[in-house]
Amino acid sequence: MRLLTLLLTMAIVFGSFAFDNGAEATCKGRCTGGPEWLGVNELGIDLSMPDLNSNQTKEITKVEEVSKDVNNTTETEPATSELFDEPIVREILSLNLEDKIERMADIELFRSDDAIFGSGTLSSEGRTVAVGVSGSVLGGDMDLSLVPVDGSGLYRLNIILNGESAFGSYHVYSEMGKWSGTVKDGFLKI
Repeated sequence: MRLLTLLLTMAIVFGSFAFDNGAEATCKGRCTGGPEWLGVNELGIDLSMPDLNSNQTKEITKVEEVSKDVNNTTETEPATSELFDEPIVREILSLNLEDKIERMADIELFRSDDAIFGSGTLSSEGRTVAVGVSGSVLGGDMDLSLVPVDGSGLYRLNIILNGESAFGSYHVYSEMGKWSGTVKDGFLKI
């Protein structure tokens, strides 16, 4: 932003030479012997850079009271926990995915209303890849999409929840084609 402001200021200064008959018009009678050039400080531009190596972290735990000058009123912002209608439920889901290859999915899910999102890992044949997860739940039916971060495919799961156990089916879409499998021995922990 500062660089953009500096470039815009330079464009205005140089443009004044082109459209105001050169340095004499820019000088406006105040100059002796040549144009008076304004420096960065005279233009009000702060070019100082923050120290990116300071390793200082700031924690935001609660929104404090904010004073407003409009009509001499003071507004109090709610604490962070008061901003949400209902809490988000955290769940851990472990699934065995079986087709031609046996896979294990370990996922940390967050549920709010019917929306589900989270992340986890998908492991098979000694290889583990991180996955992003999104989906929805309606009653005991959960639809999840698992997307490995390496872009290797999309896993669309249809899961039936029965207490803490989970089972169902899935489809895999990848550059090699599409195939289906079974979700077995799933475990949901709240």
